[in-house]
Amino acid sequence: MWYKKFGWTENVFSTRPNPNLVGLEKERGELGDSAESGRILWIIGKIGSGKTSLLLLLEDILKKTNKTPVILEGVDINTKEKFLSCFKRHRKLSEKILLRKYPKNLVALLDEGEKFPSEVTETLRTMWDKKEVFSIVIATTDTPLQNFSEAFRDRIGKTINLPTPTRGDLVEIIRKRVVDKNPFTSEAMIIIAENSSSPRRLLENCAEICRYCAEKDIKTIQKDTVNKYITKTRQEIPEKQKTPTKRAKLSPTQQRIADVIEKEVNTVGEIAKELNMNDAAVRTQVERMIKKGRVEIVSDERPKRYRLKN
Repeated sequence: MWYKKFGWTENVFSTRPNPNLVGLEKERGELGDSAESGRILWIIGKIGSGKTSLLLLLEDILKKTNKTPVILEGVDINTKEKFLSCFKRHRKLSEKILLRKYPKNLVALLDEGEKFPSEVTETLRTMWDKKEVFSIVIATTDTPLQNFSEAFRDRIGKTINLPTPTRGDLVEIIRKRVVDKNPFTSEAMIIIAENSSSPRRLLENCAEICRYCAEKDIKTIQKDTVNKYITKTRQEIPEKQKTPTKRAKLSPTQQRIADVIEKEVNTVGEIAKELNMNDAAVRTQVERMIKKGRVEIVSDERPKRYRLKN
């Protein structure tokens, strides 16, 4: 495992959303205050800018109050029935006994809000009007909310645009991930930050550079090594891939598979055993992840091995 060469027990640069955010202090405060006041909020940010992590942070905050936060992903909710069942599952036993349809003080946190069907968003608006939902937070890219009715959009009380992270913020993300086992020099971290367009891309770059250095048996990563790696990867990228493309969202099952692939559990059999799934189901999901451009084949020898693709 490449990460063990740096003294880590796992890939510390996992891109899985994490509520331990760096930066966005102002946005965190505004988000918490507005959700507590029962408003409808709209968070706008680029892919990988921390929208999902903000929702996870808000979920943690609201759980400590008398609110019931529920995170829903647009990529997974395709019917009104599935949407409502997600809320019902969060009822407490006492609420079920009292025959409450939905949890008290329900806060709906919509990740990838632009992907929810109009039927679902209109149902949510009606629930908010009836006070069945206390507050709503919608996280999207800068895509217009065409799947939300004009009546819904008119009810949005606050819009928060996530800023581009500073170089200092990105360097701090690296420091927080590596803690006291930092293989990077200060200059190396700055170069990585300057070549990363978002927090997610930063983490992906760090993981790839560390994997590269582990293969070369490099234990202290200096600026020259980082520059050499960046130059090498740019030369390897086909011209047609230099145009930025939108990263496809992974389903929860695919994210779990991605997490274990990061740990170098990278054959269908190994993944199936790790996640207690059958081989056929894993193979189907991996094929879909390849089509989404999130996974690639490392070796065609049997059994095939896979890795995450930048």
